[in-house]
Amino acid sequence: MEEITVSDSAAADTASSLPRKRPADEKRDQQLPSKKPHMDNEPRPTEVKEREISRGAEAVVSVINFLGRKAIQKQRLPKRYRHPELDAKLTSRRLQQEARVLLRLRKEGIRVPAVYSVNVKSGLLIMECVPGLTLKELLQENQQGGDEVMRKAGRAVAKMHKCDIVHGDLTTGNILVHDGKVCIIDFGLSGGNGTEEDLAVDLYVLERAVVSAHSEKAQPLNEAFLVAYAEELRRPAVLKRLEEVRARGRKRDMSG
Repeated sequence: MEEITVSDSAAADTASSLPRKRPADEKRDQQLPSKKPHMDNEPRPTEVKEREISRGAEAVVSVINFLGRKAIQKQRLPKRYRHPELDAKLTSRRLQQEARVLLRLRKEGIRVPAVYSVNVKSGLLIMECVPGLTLKELLQENQQGGDEVMRKAGRAVAKMHKCDIVHGDLTTGNILVHDGKVCIIDFGLSGGNGTEEDLAVDLYVLERAVVSAHSEKAQPLNEAFLVAYAEELRRPAVLKRLEEVRARGRKRDMSG
């Protein structure tokens, strides 16, 4: 292939034909600050931490200001008992998994927090701050209408399970309700296996959370949830496996 070159004279002609900057423009350009690209591991100036709302074994959750909007920041905590390199790898994997699950569920039209920013190196996940009460708070405050809320929760969880997504910590504290809409939060222990056993364990965890916090009305609440769940999911094998999980749970309770 013939190599194409540009002669010095042609280059000079081209340069001479370009408009020259006026002295005032050159002076102004010199005064302008240079733009420094944002690095992934640098804190953003708008991420002003407002208040910490929870601290657990896995992460610290805070309300922050992110790009002028109220947001939730989740900072994954290092495990001191693990080798630093292994811990960094596991933390990174878990953070990416949580972000992927949220993005997948949003794509499927399921109400979960929107992802704003992911910083794998720093173990940071910044998400939408969803308004509302937790399902636990709502059931404690609202003596009527609990069945309808549980039906909505049942449909929401079924849609999540249709995507073969397992929550991993499906309690009444991880379901928000606002203006009659249900939003599932905290996917830090989530996974994408979707086996009947895993889905049934998700249901059992929520069932036990309802019994623990609302024992006097737990049965009708759980029934309302499961009826709506079954209608939406249409996978009877999961409910059959739930019976087996319950039996194992009763056996553990009896053995102390």
